[in-house]
Amino acid sequence: MPVPALAPEPLSVERARELWAEGHRRAPLDGMIARVRAEPSDRGARLALVGFYRDLGAPDQAGRWGAALEGEPTDRELDRLARLLVASGVDRAHAARFLVLGKGRMPQRIDALFDVEVPRYRERLTRVEVRSSRESSPADISGVAWLFTICATPVLATVVWVLVAVDVPDAPLLARAAGSLLGTLLGVCLLLSGLAPALERRSTSLGWFAAGLGLLAVALVPPLLGLTPPWEQ
Repeated sequence: MPVPALAPEPLSVERARELWAEGHRRAPLDGMIARVRAEPSDRGARLALVGFYRDLGAPDQAGRWGAALEGEPTDRELDRLARLLVASGVDRAHAARFLVLGKGRMPQRIDALFDVEVPRYRERLTRVEVRSSRESSPADISGVAWLFTICATPVLATVVWVLVAVDVPDAPLLARAAGSLLGTLLGVCLLLSGLAPALERRSTSLGWFAAGLGLLAVALVPPLLGLTPPWEQ
């Protein structure tokens, strides 16, 4: 008859601290979180978690796991915990479960977060989301410019063709103006395509940027100086 496998022993607080001192991170954190979830009143495991997360520079998590401890968390950790509650979508009714309080009573300092800090951060987050939804990114502007240019190209070509077909006296001049306008539009599109990555904190596309500058020079300099464009020479 096969011998049933024994369940692994839960990681002790002392062993978790030893592993942490040796440079291990995942095992001590997982072990102490498992202990707290199994027994929310395990003060030793909570204190270990608070210390671990302070070492990691994560005051929000230190506040979360130290919420049930008397004298914890610090004021800064409480403030970061309020941010975490808002970012995680946790309201007052679900805070005890999120903080793994078990049947324990909600500490007064934690409950007070929902009166001031949580509403303040929730309002700030809402303002940021509204502002972000209203702002257009450089890539959006570049896309609109390309769409406009693509739509304008056949229109300009058709207008020039009609003017030439009906033998309008100023048709050559108008055709030259249309060519300059189209070149300008294409140059602007290329410039935006090169600048958009830089404005979004990515690397600048120098190829697009240089091509845009060159095309703008070809399209605008000859008319401004009264010269014949290269394509008409």
